[in-house]
Amino acid sequence: MGQGLEGDDEADPPAYLCNPKVREGINAMLMLDRAKEEEVRLQAEGSAMVTWLDMELKKTQMALGACTGSHFICHISHLHITDAHCLLDAPLHHQLELHEKHLIQLGRQWQNEMEARLDVAVWPKALKLEKAKASQVND
Repeated sequence: MGQGLEGDDEADPPAYLCNPKVREGINAMLMLDRAKEEEVRLQAEGSAMVTWLDMELKKTQMALGACTGSHFICHISHLHITDAHCLLDAPLHHQLELHEKHLIQLGRQWQNEMEARLDVAVWPKALKLEKAKASQVND
C-alpha cells in the first residue's frame, strides 16, 4: 500500500504524485526558498565587505597619521608659534595615500554596484573623504 492510501484502493493518489502543476508549484516554492536564503547570505557578505572596507580605511588613515609628525616652531621675538608638519617616512606616506585612494575608489565602486541591495547609508564615512581632500588641495 502506498502512503495516503490506507486501505482505500479507490482513492486518488496524492496530488504531488499525479498532478504536474502541484509538482511544478513545489519546485517553485523550493527555488523561492533557496533564493531567499541566498539573499540573506549575500546581505551578510555585503555587511562583512562594508566592515572590512571601514576597518582598512581606518587602519590606513591611522598609519598615515603615524607617518606624519609635527614639531613646533617658536619665534620668540614675534611671539609667533606655528605647528609645522613633517613627513617621517615620505615614501611610506606616499604609498599609504595611494592605498587610501584605492580603497575609497573600491568602496565607491562597490557602493554603486550594491546600492540596490545594501543600505549605502551604513558605508564608511571615509568614502566622502576624497571630496574633502580634493577641496583642500584646490584651496
